[in-house]
Amino acid sequence: MEEHCRKTKQPLVSCEAEDTIKGHKLTLEEKWAQALQTKGSKWKNNAVLDGAKLPDIVHVTIGAKVMVTLNINMDMKIANGSHGEIIEIIVDAWEPEQSTWQPRTELQYPPSCILLRLEYGSEGQANVLPEGVVPIFPEE
Repeated sequence: MEEHCRKTKQPLVSCEAEDTIKGHKLTLEEKWAQALQTKGSKWKNNAVLDGAKLPDIVHVTIGAKVMVTLNINMDMKIANGSHGEIIEIIVDAWEPEQSTWQPRTELQYPPSCILLRLEYGSEGQANVLPEGVVPIFPEE
């Protein structure tokens, strides 16, 4: 992703991941239990998983190619395996205002929304967004 940012002159936007279960943030004990639960689990070809494989820091940038890993909205074709490109990052209202984005920008809060242009278009939500563009919100 850093190479993409250098080539496109787009900032690398980072924020701390907020791990949740059914809408509530994980406690330290729950994070530890999750890490222990998957630490010794085996995956394809007997490869051992290293913890939960979830990053502590999430990096996004305009133009990044992404893949949806959950069925979010089947009617709008936002489903597991869908590919797209990030076209806009909308920061949280509590985020301190920045006149310009630095090459590496660390957010204090997760983005409130990321606009994604799907490869295999979807109708814009309520005709407010262009065709093929869908909003992705943090999971509650």
